[in-house]
Amino acid sequence: MSHKKAFTLVELLVVIGIIATLIAILLPALNKAREAAKSVQCLSNLRQIGLSIQSYSAQNKGKLPPLFQRWGNYPLNPVLDGGGQGYTMFGLLLKTTGITMPVFHCPSDDRPYPLNDASFYMPSPAEYGDWGTTLYLFDYMVPVIGFANPGRRLPWSVPDDAAFVSNRGMLDAARVKQPADKMLVWDGYMAFFTISLGAYQLQGFDPTPGSSSYANYYWTMFRHNGGRAIGPNTLFADGHASMIDLRGMMKNPQEDWFTIPN
Repeated sequence: MSHKKAFTLVELLVVIGIIATLIAILLPALNKAREAAKSVQCLSNLRQIGLSIQSYSAQNKGKLPPLFQRWGNYPLNPVLDGGGQGYTMFGLLLKTTGITMPVFHCPSDDRPYPLNDASFYMPSPAEYGDWGTTLYLFDYMVPVIGFANPGRRLPWSVPDDAAFVSNRGMLDAARVKQPADKMLVWDGYMAFFTISLGAYQLQGFDPTPGSSSYANYYWTMFRHNGGRAIGPNTLFADGHASMIDLRGMMKNPQEDWFTIPN
């Protein structure tokens, strides 16, 4: 009569230890692979936004979409959608080009905010102070850098009544030269990232957590790297998308990344 040998307690503990060690080794790799997949999805979203911009331009005689229909602290305009608030550029794309709402959600952003129709409007004057911190959160944003530089203009159409922008009006897409170097949309926390005079002002911006210029919501610009200030994923004017090292680029920022000669 044969007897099956049972595991001793020591042997069982050894097996459990081996399994725990394997999990500890494999889990970081699995998490890294999961995050890499999310970043790939984010880059796909940005490319679709680029195609949507091209579609808008094709529908509007080669003109680029306006950044917004009405700036947030301007009075409501009753002829605009959203009770007079008007759309952001992303809202215009959603409304006119067939792009779907889920494209504007990055899977790496775990902020608990709803993405719905209201997300694509400009804030009202009463909401303007909370824009981007508690209201109108958004996963992608336009780097509006150098908007007050009189010798340059943004690579977008800009409403004529946006008096704080130096050079306004509709813009032909053909005027945007070296499109492979022109940054149009970043990972973000709201629809716009604004710096008035030019790219050189980025030299004073330190996105490292704990720095004097770091705000709690900036981390989402670098969400694909655990907040290590590498990134963001970026859409360029020629339609390609890739991750950039913004912190490294800030050491010698170029106006041509964000604006064109007027």
